[in-house]
Amino acid sequence: MNDFFSKQYIQIALLITGIFLGFGIGFYRGEKNADEKFLPLFAEARKFFQPIPEFSALSGTVTDIGGGEIFLSVAGIPQNPFDKIPMSRRALVDDTTVIVRIVPKPRETYMKEFDEYQEKLRSAISDAKPPTLIEEEKISLSKIKKGDIIIIHAAGSIKQKTEFFAQKVVVQQPRDTESEQVPGT
Repeated sequence: MNDFFSKQYIQIALLITGIFLGFGIGFYRGEKNADEKFLPLFAEARKFFQPIPEFSALSGTVTDIGGGEIFLSVAGIPQNPFDKIPMSRRALVDDTTVIVRIVPKPRETYMKEFDEYQEKLRSAISDAKPPTLIEEEKISLSKIKKGDIIIIHAAGSIKQKTEFFAQKVVVQQPRDTESEQVPGT
């Protein structure tokens, strides 16, 4: 009777081994055939997607901040299925990082700059630049809050980097504190 069970176990073991080997070899050969069949199609499909150029600045929403780090959910980067770009980034900030907030320029300042610009135009000065309605106000890292929309500038390309050193941080829009409050509180 022992001999019967040992033969049965051997048969079951051989059957299981055969199944695994069959699936393994079939999967390997099928994958190899699929690669040979679909690689030319992928190459053809790539022609329809422009490669994403290198960039050294990106925009997004602050998801977390602290300890000299800004965690960012990236926005505004075109997507290409053949050129995956990380959508979550970590920017390292230190004392050399310039941090500013975009604020409206005072009316008096704008009007003065506008008058100077008009005078340059009348004098035919070629490097006359029109005034802007905004200006940068230096702020500290502690003024950046979760939910703020920012632009981060780096020294080199950050296209594929998930972590990089920030040279400049520009706060575009402060978070909307009213929408975070619970109604009735």
